[in-house]
Amino acid sequence: MAPKRKRDEIDVEAIKKICTQLDEKFNKVEDTLEFIKSLVDGESFGYWFPDIMLKHQCYPLMKNKTKVDIDLNRLCDEGVVRCFRLGTTIRDHETAVVFMDDYINYIRSLHKEHLNLINKFINEVLKKNSALSYTNDQLKEDYKLSEDEIKQLVHFGILAIHRTVGTWLLSIPNCGSFYKTFLAGRKSLLNLLKRARYNEMSRTELLSRKPPKDMKLSVAYHVLDIIGSDLVQSIDSPVGPLFRLLGG
Repeated sequence: MAPKRKRDEIDVEAIKKICTQLDEKFNKVEDTLEFIKSLVDGESFGYWFPDIMLKHQCYPLMKNKTKVDIDLNRLCDEGVVRCFRLGTTIRDHETAVVFMDDYINYIRSLHKEHLNLINKFINEVLKKNSALSYTNDQLKEDYKLSEDEIKQLVHFGILAIHRTVGTWLLSIPNCGSFYKTFLAGRKSLLNLLKRARYNEMSRTELLSRKPPKDMKLSVAYHVLDIIGSDLVQSIDSPVGPLFRLLGG
């Protein structure tokens, strides 16, 4: 019994710690991203994968949403981070964010036999243009990529088809597995709230619940997601923040 009590005490302390961190209001989006990054374990996908943060996850952690947007744009322009769309139907405020070094190391590790092309793309496109997408003409005329090189980058998953003909989205190779896992985790958390009385649950109770076996991202990661994307309302209460499902 003693080991079990000790294990329970550790869990309680861990929950207290994460609650304290979630209550902190960061002044810099860099610090906010680093905190969200600490909630992700890229290797939980069975292979090394870059840690993905979502822009809207920063909103609950900073006092000013506009500052998040401005600072994030600055970090993109400075080459510190890169922003991505996880799919052509994803909402604008669900933009994914990856630290530039993590992204570069990732795509290099996947295609070591094609480093000449990968490095050309990194140096001529990635480091010079912080846009979420590129036109075909842009890639050919401004960055001197051939049609075959563009096709290879699409095959590698670095470029993805855009709904607009002649335009390519910057992409994260193998991001489909992440996005599927992310949506499943979000759904699991929202289902817990749907089953709760009045569709409400305290943050402490939510964090205390045992996550489903297939939830590869932390509960805290998903808590920031559902708050930042306005899927739940966070209400102050005597027992701490209370989450109420919206639109349910």
